[in-house]
Amino acid sequence: GDALNDGQSLVANSRILEYLPLKNLWTSEWVTKQGWRDSIVDFGGLILLLGQRFTFEEFLVQKSSPESFNNEEWRDALYQWSLDEVRPWL
Repeated sequence: GDALNDGQSLVANSRILEYLPLKNLWTSEWVTKQGWRDSIVDFGGLILLLGQRFTFEEFLVQKSSPESFNNEEWRDALYQWSLDEVRPWL
């Protein structure tokens, strides 16, 4: 594990996500299975860009999405992509 809740958290600098209504529903597995998550995340990104300056904090620890937990396939794919990208400089 690590210092951020055993790898289940991330560092942020805005509390805007705490003010979004129904955040837990928007990020639920059901919404993901319906295929709505990408559109919701795009809209959430817009809200984040517009609202983050009003809720700025120097250092916050926020919980990651459930999809990011212990996903070995994504982790391995990211590692391989990163390795391929930096290979010319190794």
